[in-house]
Amino acid sequence: MLFDKALAGLPEASNFTVLRKVNNGVFQKTEVKRIGLKQGNQAVELTVESIGNSDEDQAVIYSVSYKNAASALSQPFTVNKRNTIVKGSLLYLRYTDPTPIGIYNMTIYLDGVSGTEEHYTNKTVLGGSFTFDNVSPGNYKINVYLGLTRYSTNEFIVEAGQPITLPDLIIKEDTPVPDVVQNIYADLGYMNGSFLNLNEPFSVKVELEDGTILHTPGKFNMFFSVNLLENNPNLVLSGGDILYVTLYADSGWKSKRFEVNVVERPKTKSPTVTSVVYDDTRYLKGTVEDWSNEIDVTKADGTLIGRSHNHLGTILDVYLFENAQLRVGEQILVYAQAEGKRKSDPTSVTVVSPTVVTPSPTVTGVVYEGVLSISGKAEEGAIIIVKRADGSIIGEGKAGYQYLDVNFNVSLLSPTIAGEILHVSAKGYEKVVSGPVQVAVQTRPVTATPAITGEVYSDYDTIQATVFPYLNVSVDLYIKDMSGKILASGYSFNGSGTLYNLHLLPNMQYQLTAKATGMKESLPFLFTTIAPTVKTAVPIITAPVYADANYKLPGLTEPFATLYYYYEDGTLIYSYPANERGEFTFSLPSFPPMQPGQKLKIQAYARGKLISDELVLTAIAPVVKSSMPTVTGQVYGYTNALKGVAAPSSIIYAYHEDGSVIYTGVYSDMNTGQWSILLAFSVLRGGEKIYLTAHEAGKLTSDRQYITIQSAPTKSVAPIVTSTLNAQSKYLRGTYSGPDIVNHMSSIILLVNNMNQEVGVSYVASDGSFSIDLSTMKLVNGQTFQVIAKENLKEASDPVVITVN
Repeated sequence: MLFDKALAGLPEASNFTVLRKVNNGVFQKTEVKRIGLKQGNQAVELTVESIGNSDEDQAVIYSVSYKNAASALSQPFTVNKRNTIVKGSLLYLRYTDPTPIGIYNMTIYLDGVSGTEEHYTNKTVLGGSFTFDNVSPGNYKINVYLGLTRYSTNEFIVEAGQPITLPDLIIKEDTPVPDVVQNIYADLGYMNGSFLNLNEPFSVKVELEDGTILHTPGKFNMFFSVNLLENNPNLVLSGGDILYVTLYADSGWKSKRFEVNVVERPKTKSPTVTSVVYDDTRYLKGTVEDWSNEIDVTKADGTLIGRSHNHLGTILDVYLFENAQLRVGEQILVYAQAEGKRKSDPTSVTVVSPTVVTPSPTVTGVVYEGVLSISGKAEEGAIIIVKRADGSIIGEGKAGYQYLDVNFNVSLLSPTIAGEILHVSAKGYEKVVSGPVQVAVQTRPVTATPAITGEVYSDYDTIQATVFPYLNVSVDLYIKDMSGKILASGYSFNGSGTLYNLHLLPNMQYQLTAKATGMKESLPFLFTTIAPTVKTAVPIITAPVYADANYKLPGLTEPFATLYYYYEDGTLIYSYPANERGEFTFSLPSFPPMQPGQKLKIQAYARGKLISDELVLTAIAPVVKSSMPTVTGQVYGYTNALKGVAAPSSIIYAYHEDGSVIYTGVYSDMNTGQWSILLAFSVLRGGEKIYLTAHEAGKLTSDRQYITIQSAPTKSVAPIVTSTLNAQSKYLRGTYSGPDIVNHMSSIILLVNNMNQEVGVSYVASDGSFSIDLSTMKLVNGQTFQVIAKENLKEASDPVVITVN
């Protein structure tokens, strides 16, 4: 506060009245904390309590008076809000780019340090910028996690009300450093390396000491491998040579020039072959000096005919390829190459002739004309050769494991000819071919002619034939027309066979032939079909024809005759065969059931006869009532199944006293008459009455059997419906306060319509909730339902009435 003259001494603080007004409020007195003189004792400096920062900016004006004189007002000024804004950008600089680019959608962590406990997170936007609003004052660092790497800034201070923009946070990509293997082997010429962080394909340049640039294939990504000898056929590398390798990319980037040394590997010692090699040898054996080797076997011209690896030990065992045809007298070469060494000099082996003769084979059984295979027994593994008398080979195979005195079955290129002599020989492994066994081909015997007993009518669709019972041999049977066309086939075993699905014409001649396995087809048995002329007898019905669904009509006809049942208009109901005594049973149709006065027709058809005349039957109304069903035990509201006894094969119906259906259509047992009706999803209450009826086929429905429901000691609690019900509802949901399971029985919630029918159900979940599926129901505004709960051993709850709104 400025005075018009210098003061003699420091005034008392109590002489000053300081008022403060914040945000257009009222002036309030503020205590003066300290007082001092300035400007040659002509100005007084007053210190008052700080207003402090708040969550919003504050407009402040001070009023000062001295000894209650006129007040002087200060200039208005703003005290910035406590929290502020921190801004910045996160950028990424590729090693190939001159300027960094923003990183989008990256999480930025603003973490308090040095006693500041606040932490903030946000994500970068396009361009990489980020903003933290409403940051409390304090000391902070920015942390960014890129992959497994954390990037952090230095600690910085956020002052109250002072927005801060951080310098750009730039993550720089490291310039990639290639890796090139420093030594290659002169005999392999294989060079490799890697370039893990290069963002583009790269090429490899390889130079000899004289400046010659070698050919290298294509471009590489991350890893490279080059076989210099394969890509440069005339290249010869020697120990002590130096190669110069440079990696470069199309962008213009290139690596430093690497020096790669060529070194020589020691040569593997030549292998020792211990086995004799014959013209059919497949396994070559011997020894090598080193523990692990690759073994190659070649012909003199370099053709590879065998390769193996002995990874454990010094034993050499090479399988020669199947297509490796060896000739007596030729030389084969065996090489070894141990791990870490050069290939050995070859060991030369001469192919020699075998001296041991293979035992002659034996041929099993008789060889008949027309066969396409020959079986027998020979040395295991031997090659079997079958020749004709002119020396032509018609079959070649191999003997395997012996089974039932047979260990070879050679397929032939052409059928055998009666009377010819076949020559069968065998060549064992590393042995001389055996002397030939001569086999005379025999004429194949003819199958005995089959026969048919009795006459054959043209309506027969099956025929029973007899043939000579060849022991343990199947015999094929054929029905043919006189031109030889096969009309039907079957087979006979132990002398008898049946041919099915015949379509024979009347007064026509046919032939029956047989062919046993390994034999010629028989001479034909000729037969002529006879046209039926006698009608089948009219069937007889032996019981009244009651108009009742599924009522069974017994009757008699000729043995095995087929019965045809028709409606009065000629529509076929179905057909069914009689048994061997001519007995049959016919069930009256149920959809729709027959009515009294309605007619049906029956005809019979026996094999070898014409179909019978029609038997017309007229249905009459049943006159006898069915027996009433009985119920076993007491029935409570919680009873899960209603059980009892009725006449066998009766249909049992259960109804509420008002006639609404509980259950319909359960059959009593056909032998014991016992029946059972499920009540688990029905609502029955103590004191109510239900009734049962029974219906036996061919009888009237029984009188009603009334049952009074016994009261249970307790009642289930009412459920609570939590969802509203409208025409579009798909589920009705709610809760139940009772247990979800009682004595291993689940509690259920039932949805009942106004006709007392259960139209929906839900089991109570372990948390007490339930959900009834309404998706198949058509709901209408104003429609009402009852929601009822049922626990085991309790009566159903009182209903909760709900209305579709």
